[in-house]
Amino acid sequence: MMVNDNEKNLCERIKRELDARTERLDGASLRHLKEARERATMAGIGRGRCHFAFFPSVPRWLTAGGIAATAAVVTAVSFWLVTPRKTIVVKHAEDLEIMTTQEHLELYSDLEFYRWLANDEESR
Repeated sequence: MMVNDNEKNLCERIKRELDARTERLDGASLRHLKEARERATMAGIGRGRCHFAFFPSVPRWLTAGGIAATAAVVTAVSFWLVTPRKTIVVKHAEDLEIMTTQEHLELYSDLEFYRWLANDEESR
């Protein structure tokens, strides 16, 4: 606690001394300090803003918020537009092999023949 009180006293003494010296300055020095303060304030206005070539006056937080909002919208729309996968119901295990094969099946080219054959067998 002693160190904290010592630091506080030191800061108070420095502030009093600086204030006393400021009161003793002449008009030209005060004018010079005021101009310097204005230049520093105007330079500080640009802080916290993006320095993009296209948007020099847009604050950084607004740009970051815009990017985050855009990402959220893109994610939401992509989940919304995704079509669910269709499930294939297979009744017999043999049909599974036919359904999952990547090869071209010649069966489909002669489909009418196989239908005729099935109808012919049923009629017997």
